[in-house]
Amino acid sequence: MGDPLVVPAWYDPSARRFRVSWADTRAGRLSVDADRFLFATDTGVVFDVPRAATGVRWLRSRRGVPGLDLAAPERTYRLYLGRPAGSAPTAGPEFPAGDPAAAASSLRSMLDVDGPGPDQRLALAVPTSEYHCAGLAFSQDGTLLAVGTSHGLVVIWDLATGRPARQFMHDLCGAPVPAVAFSADDLYLATAGHDGQLKLREVRTGRVLLKRAHPGALSAVCFDHTGALLATACADGAVRVWSRRGDIRNQIDGVCTASTGRLSFAPDGTVVVGGKGRVEAVTPDGRLQAAATKDGLRVWAG
Repeated sequence: MGDPLVVPAWYDPSARRFRVSWADTRAGRLSVDADRFLFATDTGVVFDVPRAATGVRWLRSRRGVPGLDLAAPERTYRLYLGRPAGSAPTAGPEFPAGDPAAAASSLRSMLDVDGPGPDQRLALAVPTSEYHCAGLAFSQDGTLLAVGTSHGLVVIWDLATGRPARQFMHDLCGAPVPAVAFSADDLYLATAGHDGQLKLREVRTGRVLLKRAHPGALSAVCFDHTGALLATACADGAVRVWSRRGDIRNQIDGVCTASTGRLSFAPDGTVVVGGKGRVEAVTPDGRLQAAATKDGLRVWAG
């Protein structure tokens, strides 16, 4: 990649779910290159985060303005690519407004991601009045969605039929299952619960291949890109790296908390720790996005 892509943007420090006023957003420029996301105003840099460790989630347009969340390891930054006409001005000098739609298109093309927007349809809606979705993960091919629930159940949804393909109890006592993850080849599903158990199952049969107890509740789990290693985040503060056979390969103490909600393996094999965010998931190609709402489980398709 050559020169960075620079687009006008408005940073929302409060990241309200429903915008009440645009007056507190900060006008600036978002710069994106192969290594980082950098947002700066006329007074200096607001944030500068590594691209490899930062997730991107596109927001539904608000009053015709596209936006995105940048989920960096330490926190999530919300940006809009414009402001509605007639909205109150922000303090300080304004940057050129540009074309929000063109900026969004350029960013989507560069980042090769997408998210629910006006042009997307609702592909699956599942009322969950009896429980809450605690963890979500798509299979790599986007055909299955694993859901960990607040009462110990794990459901694997077949997105082609809109029906559960398989369901089982991770925790017979009904503790929440906040973390689920598919292996890179979609043959295995890891589940991690507040019961402190890591469990590995065959997706096709549901057969349990591995159980590993932890000294505290688990809040995150992930596979590496080969599927040979798993990482777990435990409330005792440690991230543990396991082989698929259940041998512990590494333990890093004091790097996570009970609210740690994301883990990922960086290209060099190190584990990246992220904070707690909304319960949501996106397919690797960005074609599908799932989110847990107050009304239930929703899956959008582009």
